[in-house]
Amino acid sequence: MKKSQTIFKISLVALLLAIGALKSSAAIISITTNITTNTTWTASNYYKLKGYIYVTNNATLTIQEGTIIKGDSVTKGALIITRGAKLIAIGTPCKPIVFTSGKSSGTRARGDWGGIIILGYASINQPGDTAHIEGITTNPYTLYGGGATPNDHDNSGVLQYVRIEFPGIALAPNNEINGLTCGGVGDGTTLDHIMVSYSNDDSYEFFGGTVNAKHLIAYRGIDDDFDTDNGYRGHLQFLVALRDPNVADVSGSNGFESDNDAAGSSNLPQTAPVFSNVTVLGGADTTNNVNFKRNVHIRRNSKMRIYNSIFMGYPVGLYIDGTATQAMVLADSLLINNIDANKWSPNYVVSNPVDANVNSLLLGINDFFAGNAGVKLSNPYNLSNPDFQPIAGSPAFGTAEFNHAGLNDPFFTPVSYRGAFDGTNDWTGDWANWDPNSTNYSVKVDYTPTISGVITKKICPNSGAIDITPAAGISPYYYAWSNGATTQDLSGINNGSYTVTVYDEGKNCYKASSFLVQNAAATFTNCTSNSSSITGFWSSNIASGVTGYQIRFKKHSVTTWGAFVNLGVVTSYTATGLLSNTQYDFQLRGTCASGSYTATTSFSCSTTVVRLEENAVNSSMNIYPNPTSGNFRIEFGNLSSNSVRVKISNTAGQIVYSSENVSVDANAVNIQLENVANGIYFVEVTDGMNVFVQHLNIVK
Repeated sequence: MKKSQTIFKISLVALLLAIGALKSSAAIISITTNITTNTTWTASNYYKLKGYIYVTNNATLTIQEGTIIKGDSVTKGALIITRGAKLIAIGTPCKPIVFTSGKSSGTRARGDWGGIIILGYASINQPGDTAHIEGITTNPYTLYGGGATPNDHDNSGVLQYVRIEFPGIALAPNNEINGLTCGGVGDGTTLDHIMVSYSNDDSYEFFGGTVNAKHLIAYRGIDDDFDTDNGYRGHLQFLVALRDPNVADVSGSNGFESDNDAAGSSNLPQTAPVFSNVTVLGGADTTNNVNFKRNVHIRRNSKMRIYNSIFMGYPVGLYIDGTATQAMVLADSLLINNIDANKWSPNYVVSNPVDANVNSLLLGINDFFAGNAGVKLSNPYNLSNPDFQPIAGSPAFGTAEFNHAGLNDPFFTPVSYRGAFDGTNDWTGDWANWDPNSTNYSVKVDYTPTISGVITKKICPNSGAIDITPAAGISPYYYAWSNGATTQDLSGINNGSYTVTVYDEGKNCYKASSFLVQNAAATFTNCTSNSSSITGFWSSNIASGVTGYQIRFKKHSVTTWGAFVNLGVVTSYTATGLLSNTQYDFQLRGTCASGSYTATTSFSCSTTVVRLEENAVNSSMNIYPNPTSGNFRIEFGNLSSNSVRVKISNTAGQIVYSSENVSVDANAVNIQLENVANGIYFVEVTDGMNVFVQHLNIVK
């Protein structure tokens, strides 16, 4: 049940499925012959059942999650799992397996195709412990029951997260296939999370056997929701049934109907299923179709027991039919701690023939209310958007009992509430479909959300952002971020990795994605240089987030940086007074209004080598002797400092001499070069303001 699901949302699902169909090139595979070997049906195709398709010869039919199987109405398509064979149909909340009508959306109806029949070797109470299943023409494949060697633990496979829609095609009047029919199916079989919608007969019918089931939905069927007979003894918990108040079968429609067999015999094993935590809804508290009969009809020597359940919306609550069944009620109660809601109190409990003791007993051990006003379920009769959850003040809360003999089995999960729902968790979420007639089925069903995102890098503190867009799944979406946020998007965040999990409306289907918010820094583009200056350029990619820039630099060969220089909102800076043929490192950062800074960008550039023709004679500096064998004197005409930096390099740019803070005496310095080869060299002297360059000729 989807609390906030709307018709628009259902239509959106249909649209998404239609788009998926347009993008796919899947094969349409018609199934026309029996399956005699192990076979797998995949979600990349969809399958059409034409005629009665039997799985025989102990074969296993495996159906992948998300697969769609359509029943053909012309040929009365149906799937029958014969004794010894298996059906492995394991869907998920996000990718249920769907059996549906072969007709197009908007034209589907009850009885468009056959349904699913599962036959096994568990014991039944028919003569010889075998019988032919109803609804299809008798043949060797229609037998169920174990005969002389029954196996109550027989395994006919697994059905999980499976929808069966518009089944129940009629072989003859009063001889229709049900939505899901189980004949002699053993408790080695798993039935869990199954929805039968718009069945043209019973939604579920169990003929003998011991198979157990949890989380079953019967939706808008025409006859009974849960029918048990021929010695069925399974355990069932967490079931819900919802009826259209205007639609019922001429034979009389019930929530539960149970017989030992058609004759009401005492044959063994006796029909004795045990139900707990069921919610059965006839469709309305007011007048229904005249063919609506009873919430619970136990007759013909059945010993069906029901506990901790809610029955609403039928003209009659509990109908105990026949003296044999009445005797079992007096001996074993059968119906204990249930909630029944009818508008007319004389119909809470009806016995036929009238037995005042039976009526008094059941009135005393169950609770009765005049409609949902007393039971307090949220929105139980809404056919397109039902909400079966109890609300505050509901008598469902805290009143369940599991100390009865029929519930003394590990199969049952002891819970504190009556009915199928706890007030919070919705086990129908995502995989159930309350509007299958409008669904445009494509190749596969997948309600898993998808996530796309746009990241805004962090410039100044708390300026990063992540904007995500969810799609697919069923909206509305719910969000859980790794930093604790529950909003769709994040803003005002710092750099780091953030993971979001997006849940769709049912919160059973989800997708997690991670996003990395990085620091944004000005992007260095290029630099230009000459022998004494370097100009660096950067992009304006963070200009909108900063109030200005700061830059500092140093020679690559040293570790100490100079101070940052404040700049405006500019995109270049020129450093002057540099040494030629020298690599310099720069660091650039933006300034933020808060007084903090952006991430730092680093880059390196080098000054050029001074060519001889650039400064062959420099009147401010003189070298003698020149040529020299290695010892020479440098005299200056004008200096701005008492110390200089001297660097001598060869024509290949290799430095052969370098000295910092050389003291100047009488505007001159003396230099002694050793271990240098004959040749032309460049002498570069820097006094902090000027750069003097002169060539030197070494001759030994």
